[in-house]
Amino acid sequence: MQPTMSLTGTAGLVCLLLLSPALRAAEWNGSYSANGRCYCSGTLPPSLAARIVPTPLGGQSVATVCARIGDGPGLTQSKGRFDRVVYADAQCGHGPFSAISQPLPEDCSGTREPGADDCQAAGPEWDLETAYRSRNRDSTDQEALDQASASAVVESISTVDGVGAAVAPPVLGAAAGKPAVASDTAAAAADAVIVKIDGRRWRQAPVGTPETGAPGSRIILDGRVYVDADKTPASFFARPETARRQVARRTAKPSSQPADLIVTRQETAEAVRARQARLLDEARLRLAGKDGDKPAVGAALERVEDDEERQVALSAAEKRAIERREAREAEASQAAADRLAAERLAAERLAARKAARLARAEEQRAADQAAAKLAADEAARNKARNAARIAAVNTAREKQADAVDSSVDAMEADAVDADKRGSSASPVLSALRMPDAVRASSREFGYLDAMPINYDFGGGGIALEGSAVIRESFRLLAQLGVASDYRELLVGASYFITPPMADRMTLVMTAGVETGEFELQRGAVNTDLSDTGVHVAAGSRFVVNDRFELQAGVGYSSFFDGDPFVFGGGFYHLGHTLDLISRVELGDNDSLGIGVRYYY
Repeated sequence: MQPTMSLTGTAGLVCLLLLSPALRAAEWNGSYSANGRCYCSGTLPPSLAARIVPTPLGGQSVATVCARIGDGPGLTQSKGRFDRVVYADAQCGHGPFSAISQPLPEDCSGTREPGADDCQAAGPEWDLETAYRSRNRDSTDQEALDQASASAVVESISTVDGVGAAVAPPVLGAAAGKPAVASDTAAAAADAVIVKIDGRRWRQAPVGTPETGAPGSRIILDGRVYVDADKTPASFFARPETARRQVARRTAKPSSQPADLIVTRQETAEAVRARQARLLDEARLRLAGKDGDKPAVGAALERVEDDEERQVALSAAEKRAIERREAREAEASQAAADRLAAERLAAERLAARKAARLARAEEQRAADQAAAKLAADEAARNKARNAARIAAVNTAREKQADAVDSSVDAMEADAVDADKRGSSASPVLSALRMPDAVRASSREFGYLDAMPINYDFGGGGIALEGSAVIRESFRLLAQLGVASDYRELLVGASYFITPPMADRMTLVMTAGVETGEFELQRGAVNTDLSDTGVHVAAGSRFVVNDRFELQAGVGYSSFFDGDPFVFGGGFYHLGHTLDLISRVELGDNDSLGIGVRYYY
């Protein structure tokens, strides 16, 4: 006895035949939003992964931030659409952006389709407070993560084409706050700004330092130029104010020359001319004192010394005014330089966005041209196929007409011969051939049946049948009958053929496996029987006219001790795809049913 088949097993079999495989998890390089949070996805470009962004711990790379936030619940794809909104950048439409992931002007940052056919607004930003509060790592883990995130930056610095040529340094983006000051070096000044990337120290250069230089000699961070702190001499970082103080100290040192001959660079042209005139008068008085009145010379010298003291006091005031003016000019120059740097950075970003938009427009135009070319080629191929099909149909019709003419001639000849021989074979063949106007539904085996049915043993229920053509003259068949006390299932295959000389008739031979289950509970009677066996049958479908068709055949099923059976039925064509059907089966368990059939 085979295992008992229940309704649950039958339903599971039907579900396995109808359901398609589940889609695997989709891969996306960028980010996606889930449950009001933003998560990174896939692999970011090295230039974008090395960008420095603000975090609660200071400036860190995008790769470090993505590692702290985590992967999130993940993405899946169904029928060409993601189950969540995805973005081309790393922060759900809030940047930072690479050259190919700039936000669109109409704020279509997100999408649910890989081809970006729909438009979604920017999503949530990174939840940095939760990410940096939830996991407290020691300094060793933090330094290892920072070293890993900075490897892409060091690689971009070290792989520069050419040796000794002036090149543009890599831009590391905007850091949060002021970079950490290196306190482990005595060569750095007290106010020096130094950052450390992968063991290499970079020091902020003075304002006005060119952005281009030798390969790997400088980088750009927060819009400022940084140079190698260990390979750049200390004199390179001297500020203008420091240089002026050094010049003042040098001029204040003792000198072998007279004090009156020492002229600082802060003196104006008028002060220099006055000092020269005073020295000339003093020389004249000294020469005159050799030959003239010494008391008069002494008085003149006293007047000259008084004038010198007044000139020295005036020069000190002028020096202070000049220093204040130079300080104001230096501040204004610094502000102008900062403003120019900001304007230059904004212009570069605007140019990059314009270039990205132009590149996207060019790509879209190329894609449209390629799609138009493909459409034109497909239209040409369709036109050629249609022309070939029409020619083939016309050829077939001509051959068919020739065959009909030949058949008519043959039939006339047969009729003449039959008249001569007294034979009746030609009228029988003529009766079995189908006129052209009659629908050849007996050759259609792609259908679904549903009919109420009544079993001799088992009571009333419903019968379902499905058939599908898998190749020429072969089909797959499944029948399911469910009644109050009886259930049966047939799964098999059929071979069908229509004789050329009797095309009203189609012969069908079926083989398969049939299983049944009989349950009866009537008072003291309690029966539960089930069995499985081989099912074979042979039958035919005969077209009567354009509306009516008959079916009949015999078969044998080996389950429940094995029994032969005969079956028959009729089909009434309500339309081209819908029939009213009836079926009767006589054997060990008689059945009768009336239902509908749909041809697909």
